[in-house]
Amino acid sequence: MKKIALALGVAALLAIPAGTAMTSGASAATVERNTITSTFTAFGQLDDCRPGVTGTIEGTYVYSYQRVETSTGYHLTATTLKTARIDWSDGTYTIIEGINHFSSNVDQGVREIAITNTESGDTYTADGVLLSQVTFRSVEQPTFSGDELRVHVFQTFGEGCPHWRTEP
Repeated sequence: MKKIALALGVAALLAIPAGTAMTSGASAATVERNTITSTFTAFGQLDDCRPGVTGTIEGTYVYSYQRVETSTGYHLTATTLKTARIDWSDGTYTIIEGINHFSSNVDQGVREIAITNTESGDTYTADGVLLSQVTFRSVEQPTFSGDELRVHVFQTFGEGCPHWRTEP
């Protein structure tokens, strides 16, 4: 899912402006703001913590961005909000919430990008009893210069497979 949010951010970074643009004569800057909402569905999701359990995920992305372009380059900031639900083959379900912040500066052939991401998932029994909670966070800074890509990962942490509660 994070890859989809990153792809949307990179697409907006490289795309021809499609939203409403405003130009200020004094600063010669063009400002574009837009919000894009999309839905997604994927079948056959695997649960790494419960072998043999598969699921179907359905959710929504809301991608909002602002792009400011000047004669020396441009700056892009964006936020992606994700909400989703996975219905698992054993009757349980997981509610997912995620937020991704994206910021980029492009000046004279160098692209610097900062990405922060937080995603959480709460899994419940079919009756709504909480089974587990998991949260993942990451902060990344890719830099493109010429043909070179450097990625600095400042923090990545989260819990692996949670300890499942066996009693209701």
